[in-house]
Amino acid sequence: ATAERLRDGGKQWQESEAGRNWVRVTAPALALRRRAFSALRDDKAVDILFGELSERFAEREGGYTRIVRLAKVRLGDAGEQAIIEFVGDRDRPSKRAKRSAPSVETAEVAG
Repeated sequence: ATAERLRDGGKQWQESEAGRNWVRVTAPALALRRRAFSALRDDKAVDILFGELSERFAEREGGYTRIVRLAKVRLGDAGEQAIIEFVGDRDRPSKRAKRSAPSVETAEVAG
């Protein structure tokens, strides 16, 4: 389909059923990529976001990032600082998770 678009009959291809289907499928992703680029201003970062990270978070319904506020303010203008990180497979255990006490097994003493 790509070779067909590059020929002189590109206009015909656009107006064909295949062209309309291609636009219908790619337009939402293209708009999202452009929106991400407007915020990141880095082609490589957008490629990583829509390549590696999109596969990693495909099954996740939300909660893709964690924001940890730092206690120290920035020198110069005293602005607040934070670390923003993607959540994933190697997450730290949440503080809400209850820790189980170690179990103590008693051994029978042979007498």
